[in-house]
Amino acid sequence: MSKRILYRPYNYVILAFLIGLLVLVASLLFVGFVGLAFRRIGFSPQTTILILVATFVGSYINIPLLKVKTVIPVIREEYVSF
Repeated sequence: MSKRILYRPYNYVILAFLIGLLVLVASLLFVGFVGLAFRRIGFSPQTTILILVATFVGSYINIPLLKVKTVIPVIREEYVSF
């Protein structure tokens, strides 16, 4: 077997930095648009920040509203051979 040389035109550190930058910019745009919407409704900047923080903290809490019993199983095991 011969060894192949893989050419990667980018460095993983640079790629991780660019992905982190993309996440940061996207989140700042989201907070900016939502904050602008709350301010146009009539909330003060302090109330807008409080609502955004409460939204982000509350998104980590999952409260189930109801449980549904099913007759047919939801998860089925299937074996496929090829």
